[in-house]
Amino acid sequence: MKRINIIVLITISLAACEPLHKGDGTSPASDGSAGGAQLFVDNCARCHQVTGQGGPAPGGLPAPDIRQLTKSPAELRQIIIFGFGKMPSFKDSISDAQISEIADYVAAQIERHAQYR
Repeated sequence: MKRINIIVLITISLAACEPLHKGDGTSPASDGSAGGAQLFVDNCARCHQVTGQGGPAPGGLPAPDIRQLTKSPAELRQIIIFGFGKMPSFKDSISDAQISEIADYVAAQIERHAQYR
């Protein structure tokens, strides 16, 4: 139960983060949307962890720390759509809009965590 509470707290904390740019590379209007954070938790945290730190993924393969990437939102969208290395494609499991929200969220995390690069 304690672990679930921690995960919920982290998810709420991540959801409160405002993305730093939109999928087209521009700054977002403040729409209060925290969809990218929740979509990341729902679709990516299984391998990349809720914090994005990466680590062992199912099957024992390592997932990279997303905070150390140097990718643009457009590049991130392509990775999510087509997959990369052992990462599967998500084009058939989530919408294009959701893919863009995740890419924007990850790009914001990359900018926020420059100390990891």
